[in-house]
Amino acid sequence: MRCKKAGHLQWCHYYGRRLWSVRWDKRNVWAFCAGCHRFFDTTDHPSFSKWLINKIGQKEYDMLTLKRYNHFPHKIEALEAMKIKLQRELNDN
Repeated sequence: MRCKKAGHLQWCHYYGRRLWSVRWDKRNVWAFCAGCHRFFDTTDHPSFSKWLINKIGQKEYDMLTLKRYNHFPHKIEALEAMKIKLQRELNDN
């Protein structure tokens, strides 16, 4: 979170949800209050980019940026595979 507020958090995507290749990538999804979410959605990305690089590091940021250009098939099998992968990650933590 940018502001450290703890109530009424919203999912915020660095790269929009329409980009399925990074829609569920943990580096791309953050919990922000409504004000911070609106701030990052309605302003240019440099401040969000700087914040994200500080959080995940330049290498991970670069990998995320490259990954957004990957094609993600809109097929049920691909979505099921993503669901299984994310469930395993949750169980491992």
